Amino acid sequence: SGSYYPSCVCNCKPGTWGAKCQFPLVVDLGNYISEYDMLCTATAFNYDAAQLACASRGDGWNLGTLPTAAAVVAVRQQMLGATQNAWIAASDAVTEGTWLWTQGRLAGVNFWTGLASGACKAYSYPTFKATSTSFACPWASTQPDNYVNDDCGHLWKDGSPAMYIADAACTAAFTCAVCERSPCQMSVDCY
Repeated sequence: SGSYYPSCVCNCKPGTWGAKCQFPLVVDLGNYISEYDMLCTATAFNYDAAQLACASRGDGWNLGTLPTAAAVVAVRQQMLGATQNAWIAASDAVTEGTWLWTQGRLAGVNFWTGLASGACKAYSYPTFKATSTSFACPWASTQPDNYVNDDCGHLWKDGSPAMYIADAACTAAFTCAVCERSPCQMSVDCY
């Protein structure tokens, strides 16, 4: 498994972020950790450009997924008070109402079906020890609503509650994206 998973550079303890330490937010997902970082630019970009921007960070980086309650809580805590929406790796563009994670190890996994009254889907995270209670479907109230062919997911700064997932047109322009490098092997050096 050593060559399959990228190695993590772990100079932060879980829950730390950006300027507070040398590397981005680190979230413990059981046997593996995900590194999250917020990418914000002066120029707004659409969903496809957000994917490319995260990938340009280097090996293993993608637009971020929020597959567990721990990931949702950690990323939201850092983003509360943010002045911009942020793209995440979620879309129902393939089949309306079937929300999939679109990047990384969970690409193609269905995590939600339907509109706001839909249902969170239990799924297996590859090589991840989790029970169905640790999966997360943190939609903002009334979301997803497919208002104007809204097929891409983002963290909504004005949602209720703030910074939960909402849908938007994939051509919408936001200045931030949540980037993720996952999963990587955790070593004793991470703490």
